[in-house]
Amino acid sequence: MGRLHPWNYARFLNYCTVRLIFQRVGGRYRFIHKLLQDHFAQMEFKQNVD
Repeated sequence: MGRLHPWNYARFLNYCTVRLIFQRVGGRYRFIHKLLQDHFAQMEFKQNVD
């Protein structure tokens, strides 16, 4: 069974912030690049049911 989310969210968010994928705004995060945000928003996610 595959894992669909990062094991440690805080570490993942910090990683993305350092690599300029996300920007931290107060206690929230947002995508820096609108095209990347749009790409993820348009993706279809399939749910594994076991």
